[in-house]
Amino acid sequence: METSSTPTSANDNKGTAEKGNAPGRRTAADGASQEESFEALQAALDSARLRLQQRLAEEIEQHRSEAEQLKKQVDQLRSEAESIIVQAQETAARVIAEAKQTEAQTLQQAQQQVDGLLSRLSDRAGSFLERAASEINAVQQAIASARSGSTGEAAAPAGPQKVNADEEERVVTRLVVRPSAAPEVRTRLKERLEGVPGVYAVLFGAVDDNSFEMLLAHERSASIEDRVVALAPEGVSVTDRRDGLLEIELRDTSWLESAAAASSNAA
Repeated sequence: METSSTPTSANDNKGTAEKGNAPGRRTAADGASQEESFEALQAALDSARLRLQQRLAEEIEQHRSEAEQLKKQVDQLRSEAESIIVQAQETAARVIAEAKQTEAQTLQQAQQQVDGLLSRLSDRAGSFLERAASEINAVQQAIASARSGSTGEAAAPAGPQKVNADEEERVVTRLVVRPSAAPEVRTRLKERLEGVPGVYAVLFGAVDDNSFEMLLAHERSASIEDRVVALAPEGVSVTDRRDGLLEIELRDTSWLESAAAASSNAA
């Protein structure tokens, strides 16, 4: 009875021991599985962190590249703006210099023209004054000669002497001729007037755009109006007559040209 109970106890102990070791084996397996899961999560996390870092690095590099490009564009625009400013300053300086040079040249040309005009006016005025002085001197000599001739006839009878004195008395008439004429026409008219009987001297006077004047020294008894009109009845007409003034109109100057041509042929 004792022998049969002993094996049974051994088997029971063995079964009990196996039952007691089963939970220990399941715990080790679960720990290994959990460790593998943690390692997988850690690897996934490291991979995600690495991808994120790479992405951030790429974006930073892209932004840096864009910033450098923008900086280059800004520098280029600044350089172009500075170049435009320099060109504008140079252009403004050149324009100002050209304007000053043009102004100086214009002033110089204007001064030269004024000087030339004054010189010509001075020359013409000088020659006119010389000619006027010469002609006035001729008139004065003619008047003085006439007076001396009247004085030399003092021995003649009183009646004729008075008549001769009236006939030999000289006066000056201002002749105004309209319209104005060219210098050669004025010269030819002066020559014709100098040949009028009773006229001793002819002096040029003022000249403008509408008329010109002459001073005629002649005998008081001479009808200067009739004798001037008689030069060319169809070409000369009297428009005004007052004491010491005679105004005529030259309707035709061909008679002056024909007279000049006749004088040339006669010479």
